[in-house]
Amino acid sequence: MTPIRYKIFLYSIEQLEDNNERRAAAFRSDLQRFLRLEQPFPPFAKENINQVKKPETINICDDNYGELRAILVRQGRKTMNWMQLFLLSDDVVVSSEDFFRSLIETWGNDPCHATKRKG
Repeated sequence: MTPIRYKIFLYSIEQLEDNNERRAAAFRSDLQRFLRLEQPFPPFAKENINQVKKPETINICDDNYGELRAILVRQGRKTMNWMQLFLLSDDVVVSSEDFFRSLIETWGNDPCHATKRKG
């Protein structure tokens, strides 16, 4: 990788909605420090606007989306592998690295696999 002039702060959307208060506070503090802000961030809202169902919403676990889901899972696995290499750069900053890594490690998993076993 080519060194860059600026550092990059990476996060996963799940870190914004983290229920672990200690880790959530550390995330906000790390982001504040990275951005060189004087005022701390208040806790982020726990509301997920994606929970609102819209007419164009699909259920990716429906059988007719199996082929698309396989492509997305395959691409997620490739992205996860690339991200793990990207994290080795001194130019990349993350908060709670173990937690961040555990989140991206799920990108190569079929989100419906566990659902189908239960159903």
